[in-house]
Amino acid sequence: MQALSQLNDVDGDHWAAPYIGVLSRQGVFEGYTDGSFKPEQGITREEIAVTLVRALGLEQRLESEFEENFEDNTDIADWSKKSVYLLTQMGIFTGYDDGLFRPRDIITREELAVVIARALTKTGVLLNLPFGDNQDIGNWASEWIRKAFSLGIIKGYDDKTFRPLNSITRAEVATILYNFMYVENLLN
Repeated sequence: MQALSQLNDVDGDHWAAPYIGVLSRQGVFEGYTDGSFKPEQGITREEIAVTLVRALGLEQRLESEFEENFEDNTDIADWSKKSVYLLTQMGIFTGYDDGLFRPRDIITREELAVVIARALTKTGVLLNLPFGDNQDIGNWASEWIRKAFSLGIIKGYDDKTFRPLNSITRAEVATILYNFMYVENLLN
């Protein structure tokens, strides 16, 4: 487990430092072997799968055998394969209509919001989304985003947009995962 002080590119002044620090100490979110965290870099779908399994405390379930059910199974790295299939089996992660998982694609903001919302056990009163770009949110994602937004897990930007199709940064993911774990009582 890494402490924030061990990450060479995130200092205490970074806006996501508190979230990165907590998740690093809990072993949920790791930095890279060179000591960096790369907070402004995007995160792949397979990286999210591994991180979410850790956040949910499901590592023991990775010992099970899983059916490989994507057309691009060979593109899913060995280090992430069991996490991808566990979350797929649980209905938290899905592939695309063409049968692909696209493990190395950078996840979008709306895709991450949907994955996080599917993992929630808590419910709340669904609020309307207050974003100026609601029309850009896919119909398939709208209700899931409303659920995550209503529980305070996701937020928009200062300009009142959500930017659903933008890639999400590792710093943003750390913040969302922290909020998710807080709501689900998974923080130590």
